[in-house]
Amino acid sequence: PADFLVRRRWPSRLARFLALLRLALERPEERRAAAGRVAVMAALLVVHARLVWMQWRGQTGLVLASMCGNGLRVFCEFAANLLMVVVAHGVAQTFRLTSWSLHQHLWEGLTRAIQKCAMQDGAFFKVTMPSDLAIPAIENPLQRMSDVKAFCNIMEDQVNKVTLPLSTALMLMPTMLRGLGFLSPALLTFNYVSFWLCQFVAPDFTALREREAVLDDRFKFLHTRLRAIAEPVAFSGGGRAERRIIEPRFEAVLRHAELSRMKEAAYNTVTVFFTDYLYLPIWLQRMLSRQYALLNTPHHPAGISPNLLASNFLFDRSIQFPQVAVQRLVLFSPHWERMDSHCQRCLEVVVAFEAASSAAAAAAASAAAGAALRACGGAAGASAKNGIVVQGLDVVTQSGRCLVRDLSFDVTPGAPLLVTGPNGSGKSLFGSILMGLWAPAGKANAISLPGDAAGLPPPSTIAAAPQRIYIPLGPLHNQLSYPEVISAAALAVQMGPERLAMTSGHERSQQRRLQRRHASRQILQDWHKSTGSRNN
Repeated sequence: PADFLVRRRWPSRLARFLALLRLALERPEERRAAAGRVAVMAALLVVHARLVWMQWRGQTGLVLASMCGNGLRVFCEFAANLLMVVVAHGVAQTFRLTSWSLHQHLWEGLTRAIQKCAMQDGAFFKVTMPSDLAIPAIENPLQRMSDVKAFCNIMEDQVNKVTLPLSTALMLMPTMLRGLGFLSPALLTFNYVSFWLCQFVAPDFTALREREAVLDDRFKFLHTRLRAIAEPVAFSGGGRAERRIIEPRFEAVLRHAELSRMKEAAYNTVTVFFTDYLYLPIWLQRMLSRQYALLNTPHHPAGISPNLLASNFLFDRSIQFPQVAVQRLVLFSPHWERMDSHCQRCLEVVVAFEAASSAAAAAAASAAAGAALRACGGAAGASAKNGIVVQGLDVVTQSGRCLVRDLSFDVTPGAPLLVTGPNGSGKSLFGSILMGLWAPAGKANAISLPGDAAGLPPPSTIAAAPQRIYIPLGPLHNQLSYPEVISAAALAVQMGPERLAMTSGHERSQQRRLQRRHASRQILQDWHKSTGSRNN
């Protein structure tokens, strides 16, 4: 299976993540553009951290000026702090915009690379219905493109949530260490351990995502199939049978979604108490602020000076960011699992496409061998000039199940042939073998068709009738001669100049009649519009 091949080739989550990034940045110009955006983001992180520190210093100065009753200094501090807030917010938004541009670039690169693999040697069609056991089967490869977008969205969200607080925490860490000493690393360690223990109650997000994707793909596949055959089903009265097929898949999707939400609700209840800043973290922060005040506030008969109160306020604000950064780092773990599940599904498609492309040469050799066997069919080959001859054919499914063994028959021109059987008996598969879309099986099988070349008979010999009737584009003679396309020169030879001129004149008269009807309707619409009356 595809998941086994992916885990064997990339055994760790980091290896799968890097493999997907290499796939997205396979061209040199893409790597240079991504490196430029990463450098801009790193510079913005440094500037943002310094601006945040200056912003809190300005608020501390504003508090100090208010306590001292200095109105002019209050106004100056307020104006400077307002400007600093605007600049810091602009830098943060520029960082998020650059991050969005980077992940859009990765999404486009991944989509382009996967589509390139899908179109190479017809790999897309080979993985949907693989005739070779070496090609992993993918139920709905097109649906996997949504995993590419989900992967990029999660990565962008985590980059914005983790990097901004982490850069500010690294800048404020020396202040926290000077203010509390050994209590600072002890607090951060306690926060990390408590957050990490919460992850033990987390459900297996990877397994839940994979199961949800499988169930959703199965339901969407059947729903798309029903939409394609809705008219024949309605005509034959097969609605109840289709409901018995589709409704169990839909109910399985709903049951899995309900179970997943229950598991996530229990996990969120525990993690909110330990990780949300408004609960346990803020209690610990107030305890540390009290400890800082006891250690750094001297006892004086005159009381506490405004400078000491302002320094206590600034320290209380500064220790907030390391705690938030630790919280975001721990909460990154379940998101990392979700990203890995999307990586897994994207790489499964890539592995399947690569296997289909590598098997193209073997498939071509097998088709050539099959053509040689058909050409050497003995008497069958001689009689195939005027009919279809099949000898020793085994109809074998993708899973290796043999539906028909040692099938032999011949069909002469003009003789009717009706193939009947229940669903799954091999009728469509047998037709695919005759049209060269499925590899024949059997030790001494031989299939001979008029005009057969390299296992692909021309449409004039055998063609499939679609379940939904459609009319091909083009003139009437091309519709009547479908699937053959007759050129104008060949049509003139077959019909003769007089009949061709008569047909062309008839078509021109029909075109003029349609043009006159369109012009009359346009004049009528213009008249109703000018008079304000309603066109019924």
